[in-house]
Amino acid sequence: MSLWFESRLATLSSLLLLIFLVHPHSCKAVDLKPCGFQAIYNFGDSLSDTGNAMAEHPSPHAWHYPLGMTIGRATGRACDGLLIIDHIAEATGLPFCNPYLNKSLDHSKGANFAVGGTGLLSKEERAEWNVNFVWSNDSLDVQLRWFDQHLNDNFKDEKARRDHLKSSLFVIGGGGNDYGAMGGSPLYDKLPYIEQKKLIMPVVVGALVDAVKKFISYGANKVIATGVYQGGCIGGCKVTDKGLHCWEPTNEFHKLHNEFLQRKLQELGKEYPDARFAYGDVWGGAQWIWDRYQSLGFVYPQKACCGDKDHMYCGMDGTPWCSNPNEHVFWDCPGHFTDKSYRYMYQQMIPRIVEELQCDDKKNEL
Repeated sequence: MSLWFESRLATLSSLLLLIFLVHPHSCKAVDLKPCGFQAIYNFGDSLSDTGNAMAEHPSPHAWHYPLGMTIGRATGRACDGLLIIDHIAEATGLPFCNPYLNKSLDHSKGANFAVGGTGLLSKEERAEWNVNFVWSNDSLDVQLRWFDQHLNDNFKDEKARRDHLKSSLFVIGGGGNDYGAMGGSPLYDKLPYIEQKKLIMPVVVGALVDAVKKFISYGANKVIATGVYQGGCIGGCKVTDKGLHCWEPTNEFHKLHNEFLQRKLQELGKEYPDARFAYGDVWGGAQWIWDRYQSLGFVYPQKACCGDKDHMYCGMDGTPWCSNPNEHVFWDCPGHFTDKSYRYMYQQMIPRIVEELQCDDKKNEL
């Protein structure tokens, strides 16, 4: 074999490897169209809020550029572009999930009840467990009340409501804010870090599971429950270099949360054999990026694109931002991802979601 041919072969092999890394599902793409969903209902925090926090707290000094810079406008998403829930909506063939609190938008195809800064624990549970929330009181119980109001406003006939919910996709996530706001109590201070968090984990996950049971009782039979990602890798505004510096105790606990949630989903599957429960593996999606971030074109695996030590919140007056968010895994200091990161995370999550929802044995190929 000539040196010229060997060189060309090596170049081609490298190119094919890069294409696979950047587009891991380009040969076989999967979507949720076989499910025939007629609507999407989403519950959670800022990782899936498409505009409720902005609708509830409008301000001329916030919620503006560079938020949405990749898609051309600020939409209320804590991102330069789209979120995982947006890609899920695209996979179903439905429109993006509009924020419930923006009453000027169409909610005939579902609604998004997620609010940035919220948690799974109710106000009473937060007080009992000394979870000191400072961001939002629109926790999961409040979102569920909004959901009930939405149903009452739009469905007077019980059968029509149940038929609608049976053909709807439910997506729910959260927990990271609950754990992040713990502390300052003798209940926790004398315990090792992991043990502190393990005390409250059944309550946090239990709130999510109770909500899923509520959906099922209303007629739903397809639910995606998302886990939490590696919170110990949030750099805040402190990271200024190109490295990745993670605090493993937080990551270790978040991994325990995800394992516990998956066990609960398995139990739900046994309790409700006619329903399907899929796990949204945001942890796995984020880890996939960090394992090969340079090959994907990222330069900064932890440093945020938007914000610095003096300006933490993106979209507010005076907050600086980078020129190219595609070089950053994280969009901002609180730990929201960039449009590019969310797209890769979704690509890693969707095959398992499709498999576990079991809408159709036949996968769509492009």
